Amino acid sequence: MGLAGQLEALPEPIQRYFEYALKDGQSYISYIHLTHDGQFKTALNKNWIVIEGDQYFTTEKPSFIWNETLHLFTARDMYIANEGRLTVSLLFLYNLVNGKGKSFNQ
Repeated sequence: MGLAGQLEALPEPIQRYFEYALKDGQSYISYIHLTHDGQFKTALNKNWIVIEGDQYFTTEKPSFIWNETLHLFTARDMYIANEGRLTVSLLFLYNLVNGKGKSFNQ
């Protein structure tokens, strides 16, 4: 199926954009790696803390892994094979959170 056939179910402005930005036969993006930094608040009455992180995404089977460093803590939020999971560790040694299950899949 060509590009036009894949776009026909999308709203017209999105079809126009993709027809402009993509070429027929162009390879699809299968993964991406992003890095970021910034500030994060754990609660309204807490101070801002510096964070650094990176995130990996796949598109064919939607998945992601998000790694974050928050001061003395590290966090990893992930969604792989339709299952979510969140881990938070202190100094890479002590697991404070190891969450998985239905609420983490959303």
